Amino acid sequence: MNPSEEFAVHIVNAKFEDLPDAILLRAKERLADSVGVMSAGARGVGVLGSIQMVKAWGGAEESSIVNFGDMVPAHAAAFVNSLQLRSFDFEAIDAEGYITRWPAHVTSTTIPVALALAEWKRLSGKEMLLAMLLGDDMACRLTEATRFDPLGCFDGNGTANCLGAAAISAKALGLGEAETLAAFGIALNMAGGTMQNTQGFWTFKLGNALSAYHGIFAAEMALRGFEALDDPITGPKCFMDMFAKNGDTSELVKELGTRYFSDAVIKPWACCRGNHVVLDAARECLQGRILRAEDVKKVRFGATKSLTNGDFPFGSTCECDGLFNRRFTLSTYILTGQVVAASYAPEWMTSTELKEMLDKLEFYEWNPLAGAKGSGGFAACIDIELVNGETMHGEVKGDILGDVERKPLPKADFEAKFETNAAFGGKVDMGKLREAYDVAWSIEQIDDMAEFVQLLVP
Repeated sequence: MNPSEEFAVHIVNAKFEDLPDAILLRAKERLADSVGVMSAGARGVGVLGSIQMVKAWGGAEESSIVNFGDMVPAHAAAFVNSLQLRSFDFEAIDAEGYITRWPAHVTSTTIPVALALAEWKRLSGKEMLLAMLLGDDMACRLTEATRFDPLGCFDGNGTANCLGAAAISAKALGLGEAETLAAFGIALNMAGGTMQNTQGFWTFKLGNALSAYHGIFAAEMALRGFEALDDPITGPKCFMDMFAKNGDTSELVKELGTRYFSDAVIKPWACCRGNHVVLDAARECLQGRILRAEDVKKVRFGATKSLTNGDFPFGSTCECDGLFNRRFTLSTYILTGQVVAASYAPEWMTSTELKEMLDKLEFYEWNPLAGAKGSGGFAACIDIELVNGETMHGEVKGDILGDVERKPLPKADFEAKFETNAAFGGKVDMGKLREAYDVAWSIEQIDDMAEFVQLLVP
């Protein structure tokens, strides 16, 4: 069998009992985290207009739009729910692989797809988890095979995730091996997305959302007999040829069905992971202190090359300009001690204090881990000089805060993140959201996932 066929056979035959306990626990952790992050996402740019659009389309009332409650076709619900989960770049990240963690967002596609289908088809918690983890694993394996580079052209959120979403959908809809293979081939024809989206454009979250939409679409087409490519992953002019500049498929299906990969980071801060390395260095430097701009003389920070190194366009009131900018998030952290969804409020983004701090930042390239793959190359240092002559220093190399195995977010911080996000969204009663958060930790005991989704709507 070719790799595409191997994935199809695996997905059809996989059983919940085959899932490792550790990967199940992490899946529930990501789901609990996503309850709060999705709530906050109701206030993301473009969300309301997109919801109005899918409601205007009409169609079968299959799945709920979280935070709002409207019922729309499953693929449309997955699309707008993904937009919400992705909106403040606060969801789980860093696709695992054999080499390293890769800076890709799998969860913000796979959880919305799994929830939409689980509600529509009245799946149990076990069935939902199995389908979701199959999609997580496939997307992570494809991400590593392509050697995803955020400084490159194609957005892995719109390529690997698209086939991962098709895998979830195929399992949830009960497709056979030939139909599942067809779903991959159909999804390939809808995969894409540019990394230029991260340069201040609302479209940064479309890769995830369109993957969610197209994965369900592809599986439904295959279910109705539409045939496609015989090897959409490694065949000529197919996935690897299209999206992998320096790819390697030698480990693509290694331990398939035995080892499962997924996102490995619960984010401590609402911004691009490329900013987190600088914020983690600032955390080490400040040790809980919050400074005033008037007390700071100069801030010098060194870090690895990143798409987040540009100048922040002061005066912008759009979160998209701040999410992917080290200068904005570092200034915000120094002055407030946090970077959360509320940090992108227009009054803060245009404040004189922020402007004063931005003018005191000096960046230089610092790369002691040159040659390291993916997130294994994270490194940053920061030196703060105060007006009174005091100096502070902090640095990190390699693992940074949020990695669930190597440097996990403390439980108190995890719970505080949920509370902050849930309250910020403001669309759903806090009591319902707290119940959803609690239920997520034992989701495998749920008989009908439609009951869980009802906790995410008004």
